[in-house]
Amino acid sequence: MNVASSVTKPLKVLMDLRTTLTGHSGISQETRLLFSSFQDIDCANVYGLINKDLDAIGKALPLKWRDREIPSLKKYGNLSRFLLSLNKRPDTQFPSYAKRYLLRRLDALRLSARGRLNIYQKLTYLEALAFGDCIWEMMFSKSLPISDWDRVVNAQYRVLGAPYFSMHHAGLVPGGDYPVIDTRGFDALLCPNPYPARPAPGTQLIIRYHDAIPMFFPHFIPDFRFHQRSHASALRSNARNGIFVCTTDAVRSDLLTLFPEVEARSCTIHDMVSHNYYAEVVEKRQICEIVRSRLFDATEPKFLTLLDKKLFYDKYIRADNFEYLLYVSVIDPRKNHQRLIRALEIVQQRCSEHLKLVFVGYPGQSVDKVLTAMQVLQRRGQLFHLSDLSSDELRTLYAGAECTVCPSIAEGFDLSGIEAMQSGGVVATSDTAVHREVYGDASVYFDAYSISAQAKAIESVIHPDRRGFREELRRKGAIHAQQYSRERISDKWTAFFEDLRSRSAVAAE
Repeated sequence: MNVASSVTKPLKVLMDLRTTLTGHSGISQETRLLFSSFQDIDCANVYGLINKDLDAIGKALPLKWRDREIPSLKKYGNLSRFLLSLNKRPDTQFPSYAKRYLLRRLDALRLSARGRLNIYQKLTYLEALAFGDCIWEMMFSKSLPISDWDRVVNAQYRVLGAPYFSMHHAGLVPGGDYPVIDTRGFDALLCPNPYPARPAPGTQLIIRYHDAIPMFFPHFIPDFRFHQRSHASALRSNARNGIFVCTTDAVRSDLLTLFPEVEARSCTIHDMVSHNYYAEVVEKRQICEIVRSRLFDATEPKFLTLLDKKLFYDKYIRADNFEYLLYVSVIDPRKNHQRLIRALEIVQQRCSEHLKLVFVGYPGQSVDKVLTAMQVLQRRGQLFHLSDLSSDELRTLYAGAECTVCPSIAEGFDLSGIEAMQSGGVVATSDTAVHREVYGDASVYFDAYSISAQAKAIESVIHPDRRGFREELRRKGAIHAQQYSRERISDKWTAFFEDLRSRSAVAAE
């Protein structure tokens, strides 16, 4: 092979986009940001791979149709039916649930047998341009600004019908193996976290490794037996010849603790933070309107009448005294919401009796105790739980908060603190290796397990006598957050793909 021509030819990369269909923040958000930014990289042509968690999805268009004249009605009819299967919500009634459970188990056995025999899982393709609104709303609108529309709608896509969790179960079948995806023609397969499938020979597996929480904090994981086993099993499979791109050096250290042999095949590229966060002047009136309009119905206090509800929020959401701490995260035991709630009560006594909490994020699993603790403050008008915020609305809340708090016990990166810094906010975070690495000297730190230490750290930021320190922290945050911008992180990924392309060319020679 001519090395020079190989080096100038862009890599053909298939990127798993499964998380864009289900999540809002975290891994889902970074996946959307990366895929959009990759469309501007000259050294790689990045295709999106569409897949679902639990249910098989319909076929899109057979790859053999690409070079044929297919009647438009037939083509777009197939695509419409595929997109409907992608958006289908499962029936939660017991008979349907039981049937789905059985079918998934049978599907796992089938996938395992095919994997053992190296029978490929075929891909189909999607012409996204004709269904731009559908693709945008289902996969990208939660994180990306509308200026990214053309990038993602004009991208190329492949479709994998096998459900993600069925592939995980396939790898756990005694004597079985993970399925093989038909990635022939692609130079690399890029996937988030341990991936329960193998690429075809000639395709380099790249794992975007976000965290080892299922291994080191299994007590925080729902259905921990399955998730710990599946994480470990898939990671062991990936470690045979995969390349790992970790979100932080701390995460890479965890990975090397588990698999020291991948040291030469691992590196760190930090998360990319959305360019839709920037400092701006906001008014309390704007903040109050957002809080009132985005309250999460399922956890709101119960009112006898609509008038009672209106009078309650008129009393407690007022522009003249709405001071708040902000926490943006899924509600989950490892996120440490309960200690923050108790810390608020201390800060109110010492510093500001009007101070409130604003939580943004959906409830996860095993959160009954957290929700109960929240309800006490919600009934007092001291805590407001929000969901479904746009990036513009979240930016406004970051800018107006007395402090954004990131108290979690374990993280792989934690985007919210950097988003707050970009938006002109100040940040207090739990003292973990990941937070120290990500936030540097632009945050105040506290012991994640100490309520009093958390309260003291928050007080050090918001107390009226600490205005000078607060402004210095704000200045540091604005500078520090720039290193996670789209441009800087894209440059690091470009260098990664360039290096991979060069090494692939040398190996081919």
